[in-house]
This record gives sequence, C-alpha cells and structure tokens, in this order.
Amino acid sequence: PNPFIIGIDACLGRMKSVGSASLGIGPVKPGAGVNKELPPVGDIHITGVVNVSGFMEFFVLQNTRLHLVMCIADLIAKSIETVHNEREKEFNASPVYQTVRHYKQ
Repeated sequence: PNPFIIGIDACLGRMKSVGSASLGIGPVKPGAGVNKELPPVGDIHITGVVNVSGFMEFFVLQNTRLHLVMCIADLIAKSIETVHNEREKEFNASPVYQTVRHYKQ
C-alpha cells in the first residue's frame, strides 16, 4: 500500500566519474541525458555513470560498453543486497522482534 521505490538509471558524467554510482534523495529523472521528457521515478535514486557527457549524448550512450553497464548494475545490486541483509540482521536482533517471535512460539 505504501511502497518505497528506488529509481535506478544510467547517466552520463565527467570522465573521472565513469564507472561509479551515486545515491540521491528524491526521484530519478530518466531520459534527461538525451533530452527526453519522462516522468520522475522513485523516493530515492541511484545512478550509474556509464560514459562522458558534453557532446552528442545520444550517440555516446549508443556506443557505451555493455560490460561497463553490467559491472555498474552488479555493483548497485550487490549494494542493495548488502544494505537489505544488514537491516534484516538489525531487525531480527531487536528486542521487539525477539519478544514477538517468542510470543508466536
């Protein structure tokens, strides 16, 4: 009923940022790198920098190495999984959860 949505997208950036990912508060604006008007998505957003911006962005995106995109996607997925697992450990160790678990048994 009240989902928490993480918007994830690729983007263009500075040369020194290519291959990195960043987390931000608020929605991601997909298509901004190629001047498309698409609705914003998410409560927070993660963007992976896949190539350099500045000139002919559409063609730059079309010539981005898939291997780099896949590596950044893997980094983002593993990061989300790590945070989820850590939060689950904290929740399972909480006194409130232990009390509820004991009560249900």
